[in-house]
Amino acid sequence: MTTGIFYNTLIGLVASVALLLLVVFPRHGATASTDVRRAWAWTFGTLGGLLVVMNLHINFVWPLPGVANIVFGEPALLFGALLVAAAAIIYRTPVEDTDDSIEEASGDGGIRSLWEVGELPTELVVALRPVGYVGAFAGLMTILLGWGTAAFAEIVFRAPAAEWPTGIVAGTGIEVVYMTGTYTILGIGAILVPFGLHNPPRLRTAGKFLTVAALLLLFITLISFVGHISLTAGYQP
Repeated sequence: MTTGIFYNTLIGLVASVALLLLVVFPRHGATASTDVRRAWAWTFGTLGGLLVVMNLHINFVWPLPGVANIVFGEPALLFGALLVAAAAIIYRTPVEDTDDSIEEASGDGGIRSLWEVGELPTELVVALRPVGYVGAFAGLMTILLGWGTAAFAEIVFRAPAAEWPTGIVAGTGIEVVYMTGTYTILGIGAILVPFGLHNPPRLRTAGKFLTVAALLLLFITLISFVGHISLTAGYQP
């Protein structure tokens, strides 16, 4: 039986859900009533707080093998801090409520509506811009981490052969391509965000990149939940 700290699965779940919520926030939260916006702020703050707490431990203690603490812990810590900052900004920034905006925010237009965002409130655009700029640099860091890991420490992206079901593809290179692609798509989306705060078409493009990255991250996270249980329990396929 293998023992260890495997809560990077929880980190992946929180991060992927937070990314998906960020994508839908411009349509369903940014122009909603004050109470609804504050509910979104509390949600972002809670998710960000979880990421900060868990990844402070990873960055200071290094419970994961070697460079994995950098590859997984540092971008997640920065993302958590940005979520907390964004939550505080959303909570405290007054936005003029209108009946039309509230009706639009509560509407249901299907999956395509996730990217059908209009003009964000000017107050939020101005207030969130600094966080967006930092997020863009975080996106660049994420891309560099993904490609750097693939080039020099690809074992970080490999699942142990004893871990089921992810161990089935261990050593094939599939997991390295998958994770490098996920980091790259996520980074591009983050870089595009500050340029889309005042430009709905660009924001929709950023949202598509972030959605794909979030779904890729969510998929590997859910699979890893099973894998970590099997690895910890000593299951042999």
